[in-house]
Amino acid sequence: MNRNIIKWVIFFIVTLINPYKIIAQEKNLNIMPIAQKTTEWCWVSVCEMALKYYNVCTVDPIDYQCGLTKFLSPICSTDCHQCNVPTLEKLKQIQDVLKNYPSFVYDYCKKNHAPIKSLALDRNLSSTKITYEIDNGRPIIVTVKNGTQAVLINGYGFNPNRSIYLIVNDPWPYDQMKQTIPYLANGGSKTSLNSQYKIDYTSFVNGLQWTGTIYNIY
Repeated sequence: MNRNIIKWVIFFIVTLINPYKIIAQEKNLNIMPIAQKTTEWCWVSVCEMALKYYNVCTVDPIDYQCGLTKFLSPICSTDCHQCNVPTLEKLKQIQDVLKNYPSFVYDYCKKNHAPIKSLALDRNLSSTKITYEIDNGRPIIVTVKNGTQAVLINGYGFNPNRSIYLIVNDPWPYDQMKQTIPYLANGGSKTSLNSQYKIDYTSFVNGLQWTGTIYNIY
């Protein structure tokens, strides 16, 4: 019997026995969650996660987020932790950092890296688009809680009903601030890593109020 026919017969049998087994594997980019250093630095933290994922070095080997703030504002060079650099245009600021920071750090670490390109939307992404981005090795940065918090989608998996759940790195210190964790309040769970959660796609869109997206990051 032709080998390809044998493969399709085996695939069909496995599907009949367990229709969810073939889609049960979780896709995770393994980007380590990183807590924000100040209450204003959620977007700085997700920039650090993304830049490290793309192997971009830093002007401050001791504190990566401090290095980012020094790039954003010269007044932060003396004591970056006294320089909160808040922004109401998180998506634009994040895109600017991803694009321009790699060339800025060249003089410091002599490691050339092309600008990181991206696209932005003032809305959420479909579950199909999310799986496409992650499958192609690209993290997704989003704003939630009506645009006040930036987080990073690091992966996804399938629920038994074939809908997807998301693996999200959220740098906000909910426990430290003694606040309800919205992921848990919306049926999600913590992973073994601090500041990382799993949550159903629809629950994330509605419960976390997903309002903006940076995707096609490469």
